[in-house]
Amino acid sequence: MKSFELKLKYPRSRKTRILIQKQKIREEVKRKRHSLGLLKKISLNKKIRANLENLQDFKNAKTILIYTSMKDEVDTLKIIKKHFKEKRLILPTVCKDSNTLKLYHLENLKELKKGYQGILEIPHCTKNTTLPSEIELCIIPGLAFDLNGNRIGYGKGFFDSLLKNIHAKKIALAYDFQIYETLPCHEDDVPINSIITESQIINI
Repeated sequence: MKSFELKLKYPRSRKTRILIQKQKIREEVKRKRHSLGLLKKISLNKKIRANLENLQDFKNAKTILIYTSMKDEVDTLKIIKKHFKEKRLILPTVCKDSNTLKLYHLENLKELKKGYQGILEIPHCTKNTTLPSEIELCIIPGLAFDLNGNRIGYGKGFFDSLLKNIHAKKIALAYDFQIYETLPCHEDDVPINSIITESQIINI
C-alpha cells in the first residue's frame, strides 16, 4: 500500500498540482497493467470475479450498472455474458456530442458494437434509456483507488458526472497494485464504496 506525492520544482496552483499528480499515477498504473502476462491476468481476473459473485450486494441486486472492459482492465465481459439473462445489466454508452453517458439495458449480446475508443457499447438511441434512479448497484472502471474511496479515472469525467445522480452502492474492480493509501482528489470527485481485488474486499 502506498501514497502518492509528487514534488514539483516550481510552485503551482493546487488544482494544477492535482492534475499533474493524477496523470503520473495514470501512467504508472497503465504500465503495470500492461506488463501483466496473459496467464497471470486470467488467474487474477478469475479471483476478482469470484469475489464479486460471492458479494451479497451483487447477489441481491437485480439492476446493475456495469462497464465493458478494455484490453488491460479487469475483465467484465465474462461477468456480463454469465449474468445478463438473470440480472438487468445496464451498460453506459458515450454520447460524443455532449460528453455524457447514456444508460441502456443489455438484452442480447449481439447488441454490443464497438463505439468510443473501441469500447463495446449498445449503439446510441437504439432503445429507451435507463434512469439513474433504477440502478441498484454500480460496477465502475478506474485506474487507481484509495482507502478513502477516492478514484482516478481516465480523465474525461464521464463517470463522475454520471455517478453524481446515482445513489446506489458503487463498487470498483481492480488489481491489488491499483490500490493506494491516499490519492490526490478534487472536491467534486465522486467516491466509491467498495473495492474488489484478487485478494481482498475493501469496504470504505
